[in-house]
Amino acid sequence: MIFFQQKYRKSFYKISKFIASSVALGPSATVERLSSIAVGLNAQSKGDNSAAFGDLVYVLNIMLISR
Repeated sequence: MIFFQQKYRKSFYKISKFIASSVALGPSATVERLSSIAVGLNAQSKGDNSAAFGDLVYVLNIMLISR
């Protein structure tokens, strides 16, 4: 977990900054854009970390469908 946090700290910082800047667009737009970022991160990650990003994409897609 520590390795994961160190490796992806910059990515998560960018995502959290992005969330803060896109809240004004509304929840569904934010989730759509986050989902595309998560897909990109999932494609870049290797090994055990890809499962975590896969779960993130899954959750975001469920949130999108429920809107």
